[in-house]
Amino acid sequence: MRIKKLENITELDNYPETSLFESKKWLQLITSFYNFPVTLLLNDIGDIKLVTAETKKLYLSKFHSLPFSDYVIPNFSNAKEFNAGINYVKEKLKAPLNLSFKIVTQDLIDSLTFPFQQSAWCHTVDTSNKVMIHKNMDNSFLRGIQKAEKNDLTVRFNVAKEAVERFYKLFHDLRIYKFKKIPQSKSWFLAVWETFIKTKNGFIIEVLKDEMVIASAIILVNGQLLYYKYGASHKDHLKLRPNNILFDQLFLYAYQHGFTQVDLGISGISDAYEGLRRFKSYMGGVEQPIYTYSHQPETFDDSLEAKIDKITSLLTEEIVGLNLPIEKTSEYSEILYPYFA
Repeated sequence: MRIKKLENITELDNYPETSLFESKKWLQLITSFYNFPVTLLLNDIGDIKLVTAETKKLYLSKFHSLPFSDYVIPNFSNAKEFNAGINYVKEKLKAPLNLSFKIVTQDLIDSLTFPFQQSAWCHTVDTSNKVMIHKNMDNSFLRGIQKAEKNDLTVRFNVAKEAVERFYKLFHDLRIYKFKKIPQSKSWFLAVWETFIKTKNGFIIEVLKDEMVIASAIILVNGQLLYYKYGASHKDHLKLRPNNILFDQLFLYAYQHGFTQVDLGISGISDAYEGLRRFKSYMGGVEQPIYTYSHQPETFDDSLEAKIDKITSLLTEEIVGLNLPIEKTSEYSEILYPYFA
């Protein structure tokens, strides 16, 4: 095996797009927007087995696969090749290594010589059969759809740039006021629109009460899958059940347009995420574990990284507490977010 620096995005033309996060468009987006250097792990005949991106906190480097991505599905054919690939990367990069993989086959995990640990869950909904979409839903979720319909909520699919502005207002408020975290910058979501939605590889789904958007989600397309990548709703209108009708219409759209699954994104494994996981299962989502392997050389300075993380955390808290205008928060986010990778 060998490692090669990515010099041109066309080098990824033959890399199998096993998920959105291995797609050429996604890699182009995260590397161009955040300017992360990318390296390719190649086998002896030049096939790409793994893509990693380097992030920096001052002069501390880490290699990820991949930053700001829910998971990756590495292009290894078996556990032996997987073990050899990670050994090679560890030996050559000589830096802290943080690799995240979605491993569907438990047998593969059991055959790896590295200590992978579950770090998250991923949920997917089967949309290949129209009848089964509702049959797989819990009765409580179905009642939520009926309630949304009685509340005269309407759903529309949008590709206009202006829909990003409406989404970002909801997303900003959700992150700031509920989670006390800063959102990714508006410029990031405009880049998502430019890369995916403008090129007909995604859309925005909106739920309206009268003429007011009370829920919105950014959906990205890869192969036969739709990815619910970002979503937000208005906290004062949750009782109207906008999310129930949003997902119901999203699944119906997927079926009508030949998409076999909808990826609902990752959920944490702590008790704090139990409600979110339950909601996803109630809409018919099937859980799959996401495993993480992390390697840290003995020479790595833990204390310095901890200090940098503390500084960025304090800055985030300060920005949230100032209750700044959206545009100003977005400017700070653009500066700070690379340090969250």
